[in-house]
Amino acid sequence: MKRLTVYRTPEDRRPHAARCARAGLSLLEVMIATGVMAASAMVLTRLASIGSNHARRSETITEAILLAQNKIHGLAAGIEPLRPVEHQPFDENPRWEYSLSAEPQPIPGLWRIQIDLFRRTNAPAAVTPSSSREGQPPPFRGGRSGAAHQITSADFSLVQWIRLSPRETGKLTLLPPGTQPLALEGTSR
Repeated sequence: MKRLTVYRTPEDRRPHAARCARAGLSLLEVMIATGVMAASAMVLTRLASIGSNHARRSETITEAILLAQNKIHGLAAGIEPLRPVEHQPFDENPRWEYSLSAEPQPIPGLWRIQIDLFRRTNAPAAVTPSSSREGQPPPFRGGRSGAAHQITSADFSLVQWIRLSPRETGKLTLLPPGTQPLALEGTSR
């Protein structure tokens, strides 16, 4: 029988303990790696939370701007009455209320319109066909008394100048709240 000769490399001649120490990771290295990974996960979670908050805030701002612009477009088109309003809920979205002020400017036919928007707490949800009774919207509880909701300070404010054509409107008179909307004087057409 032939004898098999095994030649050892210089690395193999080291003691067994020295070879095993280099073969894997130490407990300290594993703990440090786990700590770095946990810290990274916490930072990423916080960044995701911040991003989500900013997205919600952006949606709220967009919703408020669209409601205010729709109201101003309605005023400019003559669909909505031009009169001062205090804490009036929007028909499209009862979670929001608005206050409207209008001031004539030195330039004829130019009006400065300011709409302050208020987010309501404990407001009824938007009316959907499934939430209405026999085609009627659910009754609104609370009204101006504030019993069912609290109004915060103005969350958003939009100022826009609109031109109302003197030919179309004649002399436009801004009426106090509670009176007839939009008084037109001197129109011949």
